[in-house]
Amino acid sequence: MKKSHLSVPHTSSTIIDNNNPAGGGGLPPTPIDHDDRFNYALLLALYTLQGIPMGLSASIPFLIQQKVQMLASS
Repeated sequence: MKKSHLSVPHTSSTIIDNNNPAGGGGLPPTPIDHDDRFNYALLLALYTLQGIPMGLSASIPFLIQQKVQMLASS
């Protein structure tokens, strides 16, 4: 049997510099700055506001149906 060898090109290693504003090919900065906190809070508030009407639209018909059944059985 022949052994096949996989040829992998050599690449230089990349050093990640968190202080480099251009990114340096790496990770986001560790501390979340003020702008991101505001955006996350706004996103959470908007999703919560969106969920309230959706929850009510699902629960109100269910509650009305129970009330109608109670009145019909009386």
